[in-house]
Amino acid sequence: DIQILEERRNTSKSGAVMHMKSYIHRTFFMFSGKRTKVEMRFDNSLLDAVIDKFGVGFGAEYQQDGENHFIVSAEVEVSDQFFAWMCGFGTKAKIISPDKVVKQYTQHLSNIQNEYK
Repeated sequence: DIQILEERRNTSKSGAVMHMKSYIHRTFFMFSGKRTKVEMRFDNSLLDAVIDKFGVGFGAEYQQDGENHFIVSAEVEVSDQFFAWMCGFGTKAKIISPDKVVKQYTQHLSNIQNEYK
């Protein structure tokens, strides 16, 4: 029952387009999970990749952490795909908080390691 409507799409900043951008910044490969504010520490070499994911604005907060690292605090939908994204950076990325997400990530890594024993 698809039909063409005469109504115009809402493209205002408070409309669907902005909500879609927010959704894209907090999800990973369209996998959803529990929305959680997560603090992550990255090597400075990853700044472009992190900005590409979380953007500037949209609630992500960036701060320098020493000479070689920065910290990002952003809402993400915690999922195996979020953990896979973090894994892709190896030792150049670390989840700092909340503790519950750190424990979930540690278990995720342990489960992967157990596959190779």
